[in-house]
Amino acid sequence: MTMAKPIGNRIRLQRSIVRLSQEALGVMMTPPLKQQVISKMERGQKEPSASQLFQISHHLDVPISFFFEDIEAPKPLTVANAEYNPPTGSTTALQKTKLGTRNT
Repeated sequence: MTMAKPIGNRIRLQRSIVRLSQEALGVMMTPPLKQQVISKMERGQKEPSASQLFQISHHLDVPISFFFEDIEAPKPLTVANAEYNPPTGSTTALQKTKLGTRNT
């Protein structure tokens, strides 16, 4: 699950509350962002960087935690649900060690 969509929804919500256009918000950023970039963030097509989110929270007058409230955290990757598929035709270091110690 990506966090881009719920964060983008929060950006759009607060931006509309403070009556700020996407273009105006973009101009306030350092470096400035085009309106299209703000639009992509709000639609969840682009994740804002930590620095961008910090600036956005400042310009929209909300704490940065506002963007993460009530958002379900993604499940951590564990060995139990991880899947490893080595490239076909390759020999891993472990396989080489086993091959090297094989008695024939």
